[in-house]
Amino acid sequence: MAVVSPDARLGVGVKIGAFATVEDDVELGDFCTVASGAVIKAGVKAGCHNEFAEHAVIGGAPQHVARPQQTGRVRIGDHNVFREHVTIHRALKPGVSTVVGDHNYVMAGAHLGHDVVVGSNSIFANGALLGGHVTVEDRAFVSGAVAVHQFCRIGRLAMVGGHARIVQDVPPYMLVDGQTGCIVGLNV
Repeated sequence: MAVVSPDARLGVGVKIGAFATVEDDVELGDFCTVASGAVIKAGVKAGCHNEFAEHAVIGGAPQHVARPQQTGRVRIGDHNVFREHVTIHRALKPGVSTVVGDHNYVMAGAHLGHDVVVGSNSIFANGALLGGHVTVEDRAFVSGAVAVHQFCRIGRLAMVGGHARIVQDVPPYMLVDGQTGCIVGLNV
């Protein structure tokens, strides 16, 4: 049996799986799917046709040692897929949101930290980790087990190779080698 707050606002055709939790102050647009064991926490507003797979936790408190009592929100666009065990954290300060655009695919175990801003049509492979305040522009591809340091930016259509450690901005259209974390050419 799922636990859905009576104060949650659910659109037409929303499906909630067994053992899922949808807290108060959540808004899910039409035809969203929340799979078994997924948790959508207070402060999340998601558009239409989003899929939250098993045991995803969306809207958790920011992981920050100086976290204030009042935190921000999570705002999600339309047609996104968040696979198993994905975590997305609320912004650190009230009035600010962690933002995910439209048509993104976030694979199992990926983490989007507090105050992250993700554009549209991007892919995050299994175990991709975005630190706080990271920006990922449209159509970027972040491969598996990539760790992106806080405040870094991944440019439009950039592709980051698996296991890379990103500690500075990646310009648009660049390929980053997974072993060295260095730019190795254009993403053609």
